[in-house]
Amino acid sequence: VGVGALQPPPNSQVQAFVSMSGGLPDADGVAVGDPPTDANAVTSASAPGYFLSGTADPLAPYSWSVKTFNSLQRNGVDAYLTTWAGSGHIPYQSPQDVQANPLQADPLKEQHWTQYMVNSAAFLYKELKLASLAPPVQHGYDLVGSDGGVFVFGGGFYGSLPGLGISVN
Repeated sequence: VGVGALQPPPNSQVQAFVSMSGGLPDADGVAVGDPPTDANAVTSASAPGYFLSGTADPLAPYSWSVKTFNSLQRNGVDAYLTTWAGSGHIPYQSPQDVQANPLQADPLKEQHWTQYMVNSAAFLYKELKLASLAPPVQHGYDLVGSDGGVFVFGGGFYGSLPGLGISVN
């Protein structure tokens, strides 16, 4: 969505995308003056993208993410890439996954989950210009507890890390 599809035409409503373990198979981009095809439809009109990809992914090769990332950047489109060396396809474990299967907990995959949640939120916040939707700053202060809980004094409450499924230690 937002890049790499000409039939039907890309939806102009897509303002940004996050890709977990994926990219376009042939995303070398389009030479100036050449018509794009479905396989290389990365243009300056493509939506900004954030890629999270493992270098050992057997289903969506890491090279696809790299090619799409590079093509977006060459076309002047915001693009970011997080590389997880040696990781495979969808290399994360959510807190719910760990709770359901504690014996299969993998600290590295848990770290990837946190990177995915925090970095994706920051990317989308920037690209979707969500700061303009934030309420005006009020006087007061926030106190963040060691568990990530937030106590707000004199202002609005907008969430906490545990509420996002992120554990703090």
